Amino acid sequence: PFGVVQYSRPGSLIYVKPGVPFYAADHHPRICWKGSGYQFTHEKVIRIKGYEIVTAQLINDAGEIMYSAYWFQYQQHVTANEFVWRRETLIHGHSYNMINITTSTDAELMNTVRDWLPASAANTNQ
Repeated sequence: PFGVVQYSRPGSLIYVKPGVPFYAADHHPRICWKGSGYQFTHEKVIRIKGYEIVTAQLINDAGEIMYSAYWFQYQQHVTANEFVWRRETLIHGHSYNMINITTSTDAELMNTVRDWLPASAANTNQ
Protein backbone atom coordinates (compact mmCIF):
# COMPACT_ATOMS: atom_id res chain seq x y z
CA PRO A 1 0.00 0.00 0.00
CA PHE A 2 3.00 2.38 0.40
CA GLY A 3 4.55 1.64 -3.01
CA VAL A 4 7.60 -0.12 -1.57
CA VAL A 5 9.05 -2.80 -3.85
CA GLN A 6 10.99 -5.67 -2.28
CA TYR A 7 13.47 -7.86 -4.09
CA SER A 8 15.15 -10.80 -2.42
CA ARG A 9 17.58 -13.62 -2.95
CA PRO A 10 19.26 -15.88 -0.40
CA GLY A 11 21.08 -13.64 2.06
CA SER A 12 19.87 -10.34 0.58
CA LEU A 13 16.87 -8.01 0.82
CA ILE A 14 16.53 -4.98 -1.42
CA TYR A 15 13.86 -2.35 -0.89
CA VAL A 16 13.08 0.42 -3.35
CA LYS A 17 10.98 3.00 -1.57
CA PRO A 18 9.11 5.65 -3.56
CA GLY A 19 9.97 9.31 -3.41
CA VAL A 20 7.99 11.60 -1.16
CA PRO A 21 7.40 15.38 -1.22
CA PHE A 22 10.31 17.42 0.15
CA TYR A 23 8.37 18.21 3.32
CA ALA A 24 7.20 14.65 4.07
CA ALA A 25 8.63 11.84 6.14
CA ASP A 26 10.14 8.97 4.22
CA HIS A 27 10.31 5.25 5.02
CA HIS A 28 13.72 5.59 6.59
CA PRO A 29 15.67 2.37 7.34
CA ARG A 30 16.50 3.57 10.88
CA ILE A 31 12.78 3.57 11.70
CA CYS A 32 11.71 0.55 9.65
CA TRP A 33 14.42 -1.76 10.98
CA LYS A 34 13.82 -0.63 14.57
CA GLY A 35 10.15 -1.52 14.10
CA SER A 36 11.28 -4.98 12.97
CA GLY A 37 13.27 -5.52 16.18
CA TYR A 38 16.74 -4.40 15.09
CA GLN A 39 19.10 -1.77 16.42
CA PHE A 40 20.58 0.40 13.68
CA THR A 41 24.29 0.72 14.66
CA HIS A 42 27.71 1.68 13.27
CA GLU A 43 26.13 4.07 10.78
CA LYS A 44 28.65 5.80 8.50
CA VAL A 45 28.92 7.41 5.09
CA ILE A 46 31.22 5.62 2.65
CA ARG A 47 32.15 6.14 -0.99
CA ILE A 48 31.60 3.38 -3.58
CA LYS A 49 31.95 3.84 -7.36
CA GLY A 50 32.25 7.58 -6.72
CA TYR A 51 28.95 7.77 -4.82
CA GLU A 52 28.39 8.49 -1.15
CA ILE A 53 26.05 6.03 0.55
CA VAL A 54 25.24 5.17 4.16
CA THR A 55 26.09 1.79 5.69
CA ALA A 56 25.13 0.34 9.07
CA GLN A 57 24.93 -2.85 11.05
CA LEU A 58 21.59 -4.20 12.23
CA ILE A 59 21.57 -6.17 15.47
CA ASN A 60 18.55 -7.94 16.99
CA ASP A 61 17.96 -9.16 20.56
CA ALA A 62 19.39 -12.58 19.66
CA GLY A 63 22.66 -10.90 18.66
CA GLU A 64 22.23 -11.65 14.96
CA ILE A 65 23.98 -9.10 12.75
CA MET A 66 22.95 -7.99 9.28
CA TYR A 67 24.64 -5.39 7.09
CA SER A 68 22.69 -2.60 5.48
CA ALA A 69 23.23 0.31 3.08
CA TYR A 70 20.94 3.01 1.79
CA TRP A 71 20.94 6.05 -0.45
CA PHE A 72 18.55 8.33 -2.30
CA GLN A 73 18.41 8.16 -6.08
CA TYR A 74 16.78 10.04 -8.95
CA GLN A 75 17.81 8.57 -12.30
CA GLN A 76 21.66 8.74 -12.26
CA HIS A 77 21.77 11.17 -9.33
CA VAL A 78 22.73 9.48 -6.06
CA THR A 79 23.15 11.06 -2.65
CA ALA A 80 23.41 10.00 0.98
CA ASN A 81 22.46 13.53 2.00
CA GLU A 82 18.82 13.99 2.91
CA PHE A 83 19.10 17.78 2.51
CA VAL A 84 20.27 17.33 -1.11
CA TRP A 85 17.33 15.19 -2.21
CA ARG A 86 14.84 17.42 -0.38
CA ARG A 87 16.30 20.55 -2.00
CA GLU A 88 16.27 18.94 -5.47
CA THR A 89 12.68 17.81 -4.96
CA LEU A 90 11.61 21.30 -3.87
CA ILE A 91 13.45 23.20 -6.61
CA HIS A 92 13.26 20.82 -9.56
CA GLY A 93 10.43 18.45 -8.67
CA HIS A 94 12.70 15.40 -8.80
CA SER A 95 11.36 12.38 -6.96
CA TYR A 96 14.20 10.54 -5.22
CA ASN A 97 13.65 6.89 -4.38
CA MET A 98 15.34 5.43 -1.35
CA ILE A 99 17.31 2.28 -2.04
CA ASN A 100 17.93 0.06 1.02
CA ILE A 101 19.98 -3.11 0.70
CA THR A 102 20.45 -5.51 3.60
CA THR A 103 22.54 -8.68 3.52
CA SER A 104 23.88 -11.34 5.86
CA THR A 105 27.56 -10.46 5.27
CA ASP A 106 29.50 -7.27 4.70
CA ALA A 107 31.11 -8.68 1.54
CA GLU A 108 27.69 -9.53 0.06
CA LEU A 109 26.50 -6.01 0.92
CA MET A 110 29.37 -4.40 -0.97
CA ASN A 111 28.84 -6.67 -4.01
CA THR A 112 25.10 -6.01 -4.10
CA VAL A 113 25.54 -2.25 -3.65
CA ARG A 114 27.99 -2.18 -6.57
CA ASP A 115 25.45 -4.03 -8.70
CA TRP A 116 22.67 -1.56 -7.85
CA LEU A 117 24.54 1.74 -8.11
CA PRO A 118 24.63 3.46 -11.52
CA ALA A 119 27.78 2.91 -13.59
CA SER A 120 29.28 6.39 -13.13
CA ALA A 121 29.18 9.12 -10.52
CA ALA A 122 29.84 11.83 -13.13
CA ASN A 123 26.42 13.51 -12.73
CA THR A 124 25.64 13.11 -9.04
CA ASN A 125 24.49 15.53 -6.38
CA GLN A 126 26.66 15.06 -3.31
